[in-house]
Amino acid sequence: MAKDAYYFSHDSNAHTDPKILKLRMALGWEGYGIYWAIIENLRNQETYCICESEFMFLTLSLAIDEAKLKQMLSKCLDVKLLEISEGKVFSPSLLRRMERADEIRNKRKIAGAKGGKAKANAKATLKQNPSIKGKERKEKEIKEDKKTKPKKEFVPPTFQEFLKYCTDEGFSNIAERAFKGYEAGDWHDAQGKKVLRWKQKLQNGWFKSDNKDTDQQQTEQPIYLS
Repeated sequence: MAKDAYYFSHDSNAHTDPKILKLRMALGWEGYGIYWAIIENLRNQETYCICESEFMFLTLSLAIDEAKLKQMLSKCLDVKLLEISEGKVFSPSLLRRMERADEIRNKRKIAGAKGGKAKANAKATLKQNPSIKGKERKEKEIKEDKKTKPKKEFVPPTFQEFLKYCTDEGFSNIAERAFKGYEAGDWHDAQGKKVLRWKQKLQNGWFKSDNKDTDQQQTEQPIYLS
């Protein structure tokens, strides 16, 4: 059941209302408690009233005997806390309060619907904007291109390519050792990861100041692997 079904406004000084005072004088605080239990049951009805012929069924939910409930109904009718019209038992005060509450709720519902419609219209307008539609189409094409574009297969460099790069960078002395290491590992690094950017691997792992060619190494003729 929705949270709203449990709500109705209740004045903090209701116990001093003249009608309530008459009820309390006749039936005490017990009568006061039973009265509010009846109001709560009325609030839970769709039309905020109960058929007079079904009113006695409240003995079950209120856990009181039929004689006590009849006494309560009689006194509430006498002091005008409850009324009966067209076979319906109701509280005039509760009806007035719920009429205001329902009116506020309906206004909020209508405002919310209008707000949702306005957002939907704004979104539809944006989608019809040629520049936005073009952007969305481009993004879709990029995504599809990424899905269909085959991944470039890694082709290991020849030793001559490998050596030339190391020489150009001033690290020819480590070329043969590094190349043999990668080749022995089927071009996988020490962590077992595939070497896809071998130049980057050399820059990060091999091209250190301690490995830099000396003047003598720079003038020596590189020995190429057979």
